[in-house]
Amino acid sequence: GIINYMKKIKVPLISITFTCLFVISCTTLVQQGSYTAPDLSEKGKYSETITKNFDDTWTAVIDFVSTSSFSIDNFEKDSGLITLSFGASNPGRYIDCGSFNSSGTIVFEGSYVDYIDGASRQGSSLTGKMNISIRSVSDENTNVRVNARYIWIAGINSPTSNTFNFDTGGSATILVSNPTIGTIPTRTCLPTYYAESSVIDFVKSL
Repeated sequence: GIINYMKKIKVPLISITFTCLFVISCTTLVQQGSYTAPDLSEKGKYSETITKNFDDTWTAVIDFVSTSSFSIDNFEKDSGLITLSFGASNPGRYIDCGSFNSSGTIVFEGSYVDYIDGASRQGSSLTGKMNISIRSVSDENTNVRVNARYIWIAGINSPTSNTFNFDTGGSATILVSNPTIGTIPTRTCLPTYYAESSVIDFVKSL
């Protein structure tokens, strides 16, 4: 009678409700995003002639290194060359790999480096080498040129990782493993020139 009829009506309604909830939850959990590469036309400061003699400039650079997180691998005053190694716990200060937005399992808007290193929990590692060349131009003018090699490994905590190798004045573009839905398959990295300019600015300030 009426009870049996109502039971017949309720079953499909309940099924439809659960189906809708399932579809909605699945849609929400799909990771989607957009990626924008950094502007390759932007070139930072890594070479400048300073109004100091060679000896004062050399001393200033050594003072900078002694108070920084860089470690000296080698230095030769006669040739005016200092070689350093560095590792950074805040890679976003030293490298620019574009901007990234995502929705779904991870909601994020900001730099791609911060997304990989923090929000996504994939983790990353930034290491490098830096050569500082100090060359006398005249008795009172010295040129300081800083060149670095950056090695950024993105995804050290994930099953797959991507390695970017690039130098001061250059960049690296690679195909990444499992790019987020909606994004292009490549990622591009280049220096922010924070490391290079910090050396020059410190020497100029003394």
